[in-house]
Amino acid sequence: RFKQFCIENKYPGVSFYPIPNYDSKFLLLVNNIVKFDSVRRKTVFIEFNSDCKEFNEIVGATPVCLVENSVLADGFYRTDIEFGSSYAKDPIILVGLETGTKLKAQKFKGLYLEKVLDKYDWEDKTN
Repeated sequence: RFKQFCIENKYPGVSFYPIPNYDSKFLLLVNNIVKFDSVRRKTVFIEFNSDCKEFNEIVGATPVCLVENSVLADGFYRTDIEFGSSYAKDPIILVGLETGTKLKAQKFKGLYLEKVLDKYDWEDKTN
């Protein structure tokens, strides 16, 4: 149902790749990248590995805080930073407000949406 929803809404930058041996499951890839504000969010980058040029662990992803203080347009986005540890790091998948409303109306199982904080919301929350 989710894949069909995305296809019907013609969201750009969203791709689905089949998972072998699971006919009804797909890997979702989002190519629309937004910059995550790691300074304001106080994200922690742990143990830089000079061989692979990456940190072993990146923590402090939520609540999401973006560099741009504008409302995301209808569609799907991903953060420019991947969070987690070792080889299990992934970006946060974000949706625009209109997309969030549409998703909620579909009542997808396991859907979790949280507000992306803009500069003013973030300052109110941390002060």
